[in-house]
Amino acid sequence: MQIITVLWGISILLAVLGGIPYAIWMVRSAMRKNWRKVGILVVLPLGFFALLAGTTVIVEFYAQGQYVKNTYDSQGDLGDPIFKYDPERSFNGDGVSLYIFELPAPIRQRFGSPDTRLKSDFPKRPHYRDGWSEVSWTEAPLREEHKKYFAFALYASSTHTQDLLEALSRAGTFYSFFHYDHGDHPGNVDFFVVDLEAGRIYEINVNT
Repeated sequence: MQIITVLWGISILLAVLGGIPYAIWMVRSAMRKNWRKVGILVVLPLGFFALLAGTTVIVEFYAQGQYVKNTYDSQGDLGDPIFKYDPERSFNGDGVSLYIFELPAPIRQRFGSPDTRLKSDFPKRPHYRDGWSEVSWTEAPLREEHKKYFAFALYASSTHTQDLLEALSRAGTFYSFFHYDHGDHPGNVDFFVVDLEAGRIYEINVNT
């Protein structure tokens, strides 16, 4: 995704800087009635941006599939969130977010039959969380040593605190998280909850 972002950035910069000279080139070609050249000049940028847009869609689809695989040991994608709380963050990235998704059938099936692989190898910590610690998928209720991380994650719970408290008080709910502590207390956390009974996935991030 970083490469695609860079390509979009370069493409837009070139379009802004070269747009006027390119347009003059097209006009001059048209004035000379060189229609073949005009057609090529029109098609080239349109084709390039169409190709870039198509590549972006494919890369995003692949990235979402990899994310689901690495986080939930499952296939498919999460779809659009049914609830999103993601206020503007500070200049250094501090802030909170909460995304809630309908529980996809493949993930429901996977967590309906949890095994040692799921509970020991997932979620896989992404490269941008190097230096963070991880807690693999664990069935509720919350373990005592995990309660401070969940309490910290509730800073982002918005109007769904009670839903999360109820979900993590019963069996059939699973949670995992990545965390980076400031001394002896949480400083950053990615907290994931799969609620089989309510059919919801919660993804929470708090950075301080």
